[in-house]
Amino acid sequence: MSTTERKLFSYDREEDADIHKFLNKLPPRQQSKYIRIALRLLKEQLETGNIEQSRNLSHDVSQQKRENINTTTYNEDDDYEDISGDTLDMGK
Repeated sequence: MSTTERKLFSYDREEDADIHKFLNKLPPRQQSKYIRIALRLLKEQLETGNIEQSRNLSHDVSQQKRENINTTTYNEDDDYEDISGDTLDMGK
């Protein structure tokens, strides 16, 4: 009798694009292995208190990504021109 247990794992390809890309880079027969490794690492972090368990853990991570994107700053040396105040004069 086999002791293999199967669980359904789902994610959103857009919201979890980083996970999607990572899984697709792995050999198909090793994806479950890496998911098990990630779950063991998460379990260890939860047990040692290095990470707080939250129902919104994935939401919290997504929120952090959005905050990092929104706090991007540009230096004078960057190839960036602020055109937010420009208007287009179509004339008549």
